[in-house]
Amino acid sequence: MSYQEGLRVAGRSIGNDPDSFETVIRPLVVSPEKHGDLGFATLKPGEASPLVDPMRLQIVQAMQGAKTAIEFATLKDAQSEISFRIEAMQTMRNFNSGAYDADYFSATIGLQSSMGWYPEHGQTESPNWTLMRPGQPYSAMFVQRDTAPPHSVMAPSIGNIFPFRGECAGAFQMAVYLGLLNGLGPTYFDEAAKAFGTMYVGPWSIGSSKNPVQIYMIAADLGDPWIPGDYLYFKNKDDYLHYAPDGFWTGLNAMYMGRDAHGTQHFSGLGAAWLSEANLRISVADAYYHDCYPHTIDDPQTACRFTLRRRLSLTPGTTHVEAASNPPATVAAPEAPDARTLLASGFEDRGGGLSTVRGRKLGEIAKALSFDPASLSQVASAPLDNPPHMLPMGAHRLIVEYSDAAQGRHDPDAQVDAHVVPPAADRG
Repeated sequence: MSYQEGLRVAGRSIGNDPDSFETVIRPLVVSPEKHGDLGFATLKPGEASPLVDPMRLQIVQAMQGAKTAIEFATLKDAQSEISFRIEAMQTMRNFNSGAYDADYFSATIGLQSSMGWYPEHGQTESPNWTLMRPGQPYSAMFVQRDTAPPHSVMAPSIGNIFPFRGECAGAFQMAVYLGLLNGLGPTYFDEAAKAFGTMYVGPWSIGSSKNPVQIYMIAADLGDPWIPGDYLYFKNKDDYLHYAPDGFWTGLNAMYMGRDAHGTQHFSGLGAAWLSEANLRISVADAYYHDCYPHTIDDPQTACRFTLRRRLSLTPGTTHVEAASNPPATVAAPEAPDARTLLASGFEDRGGGLSTVRGRKLGEIAKALSFDPASLSQVASAPLDNPPHMLPMGAHRLIVEYSDAAQGRHDPDAQVDAHVVPPAADRG
């Protein structure tokens, strides 16, 4: 294997030669707190030693195998990034093990969105977090209150960020922030907050701006070796939202958790723990059959698949993050359009009560159906790169899918496909 690209530290490629092991690999695969332990200085390449952290070793080996150079100015920078990844992965484990009180909200059973408060006790916000739209208790979009130092705002405690009742996009974002906080400490986190500013949990974009968490999520080739801790989106069949607009399984914002002893890769997201790709595919396909009945998937192998990767990184990437402005806190819910209005607006009846219009400007659709584009909200479990948005219209749902990932979600000039989905009882 060539390491001409792969892992580079202080300007040189890190292979498996003795010097690379002595100066870089050994300090990376052993946790820093164990560098003073007996046996560290004499540890040899390939030696089975309890000092070696198997996940740190997987991270280093994946970085070595990368087709695109992963560069660190110093050994300390490389150690910091590995610690960041290790703690982000631990956060995801904590979400799914019960160590953190985290789960999906559910309008069906009246379980409202929350981040540090108990709606069932009449609470509507925590000391450091509130809903971006207080009038929408099932929106699962949260924004920090400017009341405390950043490390206190994200402190993983009951009454602060837990209980968390959201969905898998917000959970992944929290894992990134907690990876920074728990992996690198409160001083580092507070300094980093000067760059990422206000923290949001849930939406991938706020108005025309990206969620600042994307500073730490660098675009990466889906075909390049995945590094434990990376973001991966596993997408359900493309038309899932056309039949289950309120569903949670349009896809999974997943974290790559590394390989097991047999070499099988595993992935986790909120409510989905340590799944192989095969089991992940079974899970999302089963959700489709349940949520979209009587519709089916002809070929789950191709319809349910990974579509997107982002590499977790402490090195600032090309993501441009501007100061975000919150959407309106309250919006008037429009009435469901009747068949005549839909027909006059260019919608095509696709059967089963579903109506679709393609390739129109968002502003034109908003005018025809009498709603404000700013009232659209991200659908649950949306992908990072081009998240669909949704608007309740009486018992109906308007689903908006964007042609250009770069356009603002509320931009009236955005080219979109729009789908009006009837209530479940009226779907064919």
